[in-house]
Amino acid sequence: MSGIWRYQSTSIPLRLANAGAVVALPLLAVEQLGDVAVGGFLVAVALFPSVIAAPLVGALLDRMRRPRLLLIIGGAITAAAYLFASQLGTLPIGVIALILAVAGFVTPAYMGGLSSFAPDNIEPVRKAYAQDALSYTIASVGGPALAALAIPLAGSA
Repeated sequence: MSGIWRYQSTSIPLRLANAGAVVALPLLAVEQLGDVAVGGFLVAVALFPSVIAAPLVGALLDRMRRPRLLLIIGGAITAAAYLFASQLGTLPIGVIALILAVAGFVTPAYMGGLSSFAPDNIEPVRKAYAQDALSYTIASVGGPALAALAIPLAGSA
């Protein structure tokens, strides 16, 4: 498998989920609770910890012998958090917020942290940076678009 394919097949799904959640969580809150403010709160809770954690996660990735493990753990925690968030209306808001906050602390592993591995997998370096930017662009457009397509068909959960 080429470096570009391996990088994009890893980075895009993780980033798509993150970008789609920004649309899905508020719509889920409206659908389940009739309150978009709760959805906005949950988005903020999911995103804010990454501001604090980014330098720490970056340093940890730099020091790890097997950084892939942290990327896998980060993706799994985020997937579990979104699964729990889909239970809004059944689970208490505080529990969902706590779980999303935990996921927010690992988000930098597959957002900015993953970017640091692009040059290790794609040559030449300028092509690696272009592929990383493409990953972010696909995710930032595709995540909300996929959520917008899926929600009318299957509901926001």
